[in-house]
Amino acid sequence: MKSKKATLAFLAAYATIASFVLSYFAVRDIIATSMSTSFRYEESGSKGGIRSEIISPGKQTLFPIRKHMVTHGHPRTATTLLFNMVAVTYFLYLQQNEPDLAPALNVKFRRRGEGGKFLRHVNSLHVVKTHSSVDEFLNCNATIFTTAMDRKEAAKISERLSQEGHAVAFVQDMESLKEIGIPGLVRTYIKGFGLSKSNEEEMIKYFSNW
Repeated sequence: MKSKKATLAFLAAYATIASFVLSYFAVRDIIATSMSTSFRYEESGSKGGIRSEIISPGKQTLFPIRKHMVTHGHPRTATTLLFNMVAVTYFLYLQQNEPDLAPALNVKFRRRGEGGKFLRHVNSLHVVKTHSSVDEFLNCNATIFTTAMDRKEAAKISERLSQEGHAVAFVQDMESLKEIGIPGLVRTYIKGFGLSKSNEEEMIKYFSNW
């Protein structure tokens, strides 16, 4: 038990350090370079607008795919890892299924109190990281990814948010992360977004230094 708690404490401390070391400009540059993308970081749109829901006909996904992705969690629960994983896999999903929309993807950090109402009035797509309540993003056409310390807490959070009307895709918990590591986490996102085996191999290599 002490060993398990020590490991979880180490993972929490690592997540805190990563949050300070990685700025969002660094995230932008890393993703754009490593994945050969062209993210836009200002408000952008497409002719005719973006559909309210981004779901390709016939494409199998386990995650509910909405226009925006919101990553949320308390500090020291690997929220920076969560944000990066969602940003990369959502871009790959768009690149393969909605290539015209991929350049309209933005990444953004929302401080406490800034809320998510802006998502209702933009014509571009966003991956947002926040430590604020996810209730601020209700009715914003967003898929929710959040964190927990263990599987029991993760199940409770998923059930509560779903009952409140959120489209919950995944609750990342530190207990499971310790057991499955980066490869297992990557496979969860690959299956969730309906991506390929080659995508899985690329992402495991990309995140192997985390």
